[in-house]
This record gives sequence, structure tokens and C-alpha cells, in this order.
Amino acid sequence: MAAVIYSQRKMYAEAIEEARLAKALSPDQTWSDVILSNIFVKAGRPEESRPILDQLLLREKSRFVPPYHIAVVYNNVGDKEGALYWLEKAYAIRDPKMTFLKTMNWKNVENDPRFKDILRRVGF
Repeated sequence: MAAVIYSQRKMYAEAIEEARLAKALSPDQTWSDVILSNIFVKAGRPEESRPILDQLLLREKSRFVPPYHIAVVYNNVGDKEGALYWLEKAYAIRDPKMTFLKTMNWKNVENDPRFKDILRRVGF
């Protein structure tokens, strides 16, 4: 996704635009929501992830949303308990995205023993 490349280059306006375009082109997927939330954090605007989280939680009531995606956005808004709760749900259903645990920034939960236990159970 071009948004990731722009984000890595610290071109946040372009990254945000690309993530929003990806969502517009494929509104049923939620990975671009996660990417957009990550971009907001990198751009120093983590509070802008809150509406993304609210939208994912609303959507989750009527259709499947990968719990891992919700966990990442909870982490991005600084909600440790929410992130850990949804990581447990992701683990319980064997969400394949749990294989990305070591590649994402989990700064809000990385020192929590519950997170370390999840890492161990996943096999890291």
C-alpha cells in the first residue's frame, strides 16, 4: 500500500490521502483503517485514531472485523486494556494477523506481563 511507503518517508499528508483512497476503493476491508491509525500516530496525531476505533467497534457489531485490527487501533489511542482485550480475542480465534505481533509498535502494552504471555503463546 502506497500509504505505508509515504509514511516511512514521513510524507504524512500523502500517506493519509492514500490510506483514505484505499478505504474508498474497498470500503469493506479494515486494514486501511489500521494503516491510517498508524499514520496518525507517526504524525503525532494519535487522537485522530479515536473515530477510526469508534467506527471499527460499531462495524464489529454487525459483521466480522479482525480482532487484531481493533487491538492495534486501541493501542494507537493509548488504551492498554482495550488493546490487550482484543489481542486475547484475536488469539482465541487464531487470527492469522497475530503473526505480525513483532512487526507492529506495541509501546503501550509491550512491558505488560499479559502481552508477554500472548507473545509466548503465539510462539515468539
